[in-house]
Order: sequence, then C-alpha cells, then structure tokens
Amino acid sequence: MDPPLERPLLLRDLVRVFFRHKGKIFAWCLLVLGGLAAAILVLPRKYASDARLFVRLGRESVTLDPTATTGQMIQVLESRENQMNSA
Repeated sequence: MDPPLERPLLLRDLVRVFFRHKGKIFAWCLLVLGGLAAAILVLPRKYASDARLFVRLGRESVTLDPTATTGQMIQVLESRENQMNSA
C-alpha cells in the first residue's frame, strides 16, 4: 500500500484556518486589550526621577597653604548659590 501523498501547504489553507477561528482570535485580542486597559486604569502611577549636578567651583574656593604667599590677594565674593544659578 502506498503512503498518502502530502500536498504542500498553501496560503489559501492558512487563510481558511484564520477564517475558521476568527471568533476565537477576535475574542483573544479583545481580552488582552481589555486587560491592558484595566491595568493602566487600576495600577498606581509611579514616577521616579534622580538628577545630579556636578559643579566645579571657581578659583575663589581654591585653598592654599596658609604659610604660602603668592603676592597680592584679591578676594572674590561670589556666593555658592550664585555659582549654581550661573551654571
């Protein structure tokens, strides 16, 4: 007895399977989309942010050895807050 001949799978066969189960496919898509919508509405929103600012201080904050003399001293009075705002 000869084995049955298998015919190649055609696009028409795949389309037929899709249309045969279109109700199940549509119901599954609605179920997934409904679950996602419910999760978005029910779950609490959590936002977290972390920012860091690295500011190099200017020459007025450079410390020298108190015994060192470099000549005439000019004192620059610029507050740290002013430096942060300008950065």
